[in-house]
Amino acid sequence: MNKALGIDLTVKPTDGNNYRTIVPTMTSAKKLPDWIQLPAWWNSGFNTGGLAGTQLADLTPYLAGDKIKKYPNLAALPTGAWQVGAWGNKIYGIPSQVDRVIRLLG
Repeated sequence: MNKALGIDLTVKPTDGNNYRTIVPTMTSAKKLPDWIQLPAWWNSGFNTGGLAGTQLADLTPYLAGDKIKKYPNLAALPTGAWQVGAWGNKIYGIPSQVDRVIRLLG
């Protein structure tokens, strides 16, 4: 995947049970990784929008308007889904769609 992306991607999975401690600690220290997933369920009281433009990059120049057509899977997401990652009419987060995930119980 690193070759396809042209970058050195390091993945550091985190137990969702620890998000309430880990994410605020990283943001306080201004040490967020290049990519972070913040599911809506993890902490409704956390001011994610307060990170917009300071610790979260503005993705609008890359994804707004016709530029999204370069990424057909993202372009297929419903317009309303993008609202969770937008602050001040700018895109800071990419929605993840989980309704297509099938949970198998053994």
